[in-house]
Amino acid sequence: MPRAKGLFRRAIVQSGNTPKVNTADTAQRIAHRLAELLGVEPTRRAIAATSSDQVLQAQAKLRDELLTRPDPAFWGEVALSYLPWAPTVDNETIPKPPIECIAERSAADIDLLVGSNTEETRLFFVCDGSIDRITEDALAAIASAYGLPAEGLSTYRAAHPGASVGELFSAIQTDWYWRIPAVRMADAHARTAHSSSSTFMYEFAWRSPQFGGRLGAAHSVEIPFVFDTLGLGTEPLLGANPPQSVATEMHRAWVAFAAEGDCDWLKYDVVRRSTMHFDTCLPKWLRIPLPWSSSYGRAYCKCH
Repeated sequence: MPRAKGLFRRAIVQSGNTPKVNTADTAQRIAHRLAELLGVEPTRRAIAATSSDQVLQAQAKLRDELLTRPDPAFWGEVALSYLPWAPTVDNETIPKPPIECIAERSAADIDLLVGSNTEETRLFFVCDGSIDRITEDALAAIASAYGLPAEGLSTYRAAHPGASVGELFSAIQTDWYWRIPAVRMADAHARTAHSSSSTFMYEFAWRSPQFGGRLGAAHSVEIPFVFDTLGLGTEPLLGANPPQSVATEMHRAWVAFAAEGDCDWLKYDVVRRSTMHFDTCLPKWLRIPLPWSSSYGRAYCKCH
């Protein structure tokens, strides 16, 4: 956002991707449909004059339409992102997709720490049991929609032996929605950052034991570790004994980055792709393949 220039020195982007933004045409179609559901004119003034309860009810109806009939002719990019209320590229407030802005040096003077969780999407599929209702047809459809070739789907099956159809679906969506965009964001920033600015990357991999161990390293599981708030109402998400050692390390690193713009692992670059792997115990150095790419990232883990 050009008007935010100079307001930030550092940014930590968790579950990090360059935001899924909507085009002006898509946003206008959604806004008109929202107004139709509200029974008002499609203007800011008319929508603002309706009650919050009416807006929430109309939003819920619109969300149901998206889930049951994700027609790309109407929904455009939202048919893949499932974010009807995403920010809109309007050529002013957001002049173009953020990844393009970063590639053009918009964040060159900002330190960046970005990363994601290993099993982000499981939060949305495990908690309501929908992970067990996903079919092979749905798996093939999402793989096709995301541009994953047949051999790519075979690679996912080989990389996740014994995984159910829903678990494969979740793994693919996690990579498409969070992991690969985070890598691309880190790549773009590392290529364009000033010599005085830093890029760091992490992956949170500690697996929650909840829901019979199926929740895993899901979306938001890392947050109590970052803020070192284990035990403060976190048991439903993390179980009874989450590792304090991981929270101590993450909290220390986040505070150090906020204060000094530095972490205690190697800076990220597009050749090594050095990545801190937060878990309880792993080999010190790993080579992590990036899906849909022959590239590798190098991950560092402090064993506790």
